[in-house]
Amino acid sequence: MNPTRLKQIEQALKKPMTCKELAAAVFLSERAVENNMKKMHERGQVYVAGWSRTKGTIARVYAWGIGTDVPRPAAYSGYERVQRVRERESPEEKDFRLARERAARRKIKVHPLMAAFYSIPK
Repeated sequence: MNPTRLKQIEQALKKPMTCKELAAAVFLSERAVENNMKKMHERGQVYVAGWSRTKGTIARVYAWGIGTDVPRPAAYSGYERVQRVRERESPEEKDFRLARERAARRKIKVHPLMAAFYSIPK
């Protein structure tokens, strides 16, 4: 690893941050920072200080130095994801969703003569 880049990352990691935040701080691509952080983690130069949830993804929060890694949090279940989406929906979106659910449950009634004439199963 480039010593200048290592020094930049060390200076930036005075406070714990994710790879995305670190990439913006040291002016590198996110992929380059991820690769460097993986190598540094294997060498024991950084540790996982926490986890950050952003828009459905879970990102590691790295800190400089020696420490124990925080275990990864459990993923949200399907029920929890739906509850989180429904908490944020507006009243209009809720009405539209409920109308769509009612329409899906509705059974179309076919007149008996039309069913006989066009051989539509009941």
